[in-house]
Amino acid sequence: MAIINPERFGLSSLHQLRGRVGRGDKPGFCFLVNDKQISALSMERLKVIEANTDGFKIAEEDLKLRGEGDLFGTDQSGSLSQNRLANIVLHADILYEAREDAFELIKAHDPDIEKLLEKFSSDTRIFTTV
Repeated sequence: MAIINPERFGLSSLHQLRGRVGRGDKPGFCFLVNDKQISALSMERLKVIEANTDGFKIAEEDLKLRGEGDLFGTDQSGSLSQNRLANIVLHADILYEAREDAFELIKAHDPDIEKLLEKFSSDTRIFTTV
């Protein structure tokens, strides 16, 4: 398979396309072909595909390169905003701990916590992300 101008594709799309060759007992080959100069960021993205076959690792690297997007808006392609509480990749362990703490607070049936949950449950921007 040859993919012309692969920088135009997302990393997950490239990973899926590459996975369509080499099935069975015969090896497959996937060539990423550029017919022009590409940006340093595009080259870095293509190197991720070159170096990895694990889709989870590719997705993690893509998240590091593009950012996590706008949680409460419409920007899906990553965001460079500095208005973040945490970086989902760098602070994953802390975020998992915070999630467990939140579950413990909910289980405790604290009246103040229950009021907050009721208040925010009507805001779909917040409730659907929890």
